[in-house]
Amino acid sequence: MERNENQSRQDDEDDFLKMMFPTGANMEYQILEQSTGAEEESDRRFIASIPLEGMEFQTIEEAWIYWQGYGRKMGFGVRKHYLNKGKDNVVTSRGFVCNKEGQRGKDKRDHLTKVGRAETRMGCNARMGIKLIRKTGKYRVYDFVAEHNHELHKLECVHMMRSVRKLSDVQAFEVNLADDAGLTQKLSHNFFSIQAGGKENLGFLRVDQNNYLRTKRQRASVYGEGGSLLRYFENQVLQNPSFFYAVQLDKEELITNIFLIYNRLP
Repeated sequence: MERNENQSRQDDEDDFLKMMFPTGANMEYQILEQSTGAEEESDRRFIASIPLEGMEFQTIEEAWIYWQGYGRKMGFGVRKHYLNKGKDNVVTSRGFVCNKEGQRGKDKRDHLTKVGRAETRMGCNARMGIKLIRKTGKYRVYDFVAEHNHELHKLECVHMMRSVRKLSDVQAFEVNLADDAGLTQKLSHNFFSIQAGGKENLGFLRVDQNNYLRTKRQRASVYGEGGSLLRYFENQVLQNPSFFYAVQLDKEELITNIFLIYNRLP
């Protein structure tokens, strides 16, 4: 009886997949199921893996990806540190550190500043150093310090760390599509989060999406219609001292209203 119920449940799932994805639904479902299991097993092996002196990497980029993953699993942000090259311009050693390494520089703010930025440098010594082994062409870990002098992030908050946040090319394309379709950033970001299975799996925050679109619009405004219009106004200000203009933007930083005051020159 239990086997029949399981089979019935499996048939219902297959029917649903066929309805949603008519082409190759069963095959895609099985591949996804298998790959998910492999990824979970890989994660379990990685959790037990910490940098050890003598570990080797094929490239510096491979070592950097490993350090990023280790920082995410442990709950701390990461940064690149020193880089040394030989006479042949080949990198001979490279250092990776916790993002709280070092000390903040001298405060250049005036005495009127009431609310300062959060402290981001605390002299943390956690690090990993690699050096080139000429005979094999690989990079070997020769220095590793695991201890931190600050609290680590909780696992449910590590997706907010700056070092793990990045829009991929595919995600940037989807953000552009949503923006062109007129969706608000809040709505589109919620949709992307649901699509990824949660905000912790998305890879970027709403502020990253806002910064990406802002940069895109700033670059487009140099040569776009808005940029041409603003350059025209700036030229009018230089030619006619009585010319005045003001631009109102919405929350998406798009021009909504333009106010003009000017007297025609004789």
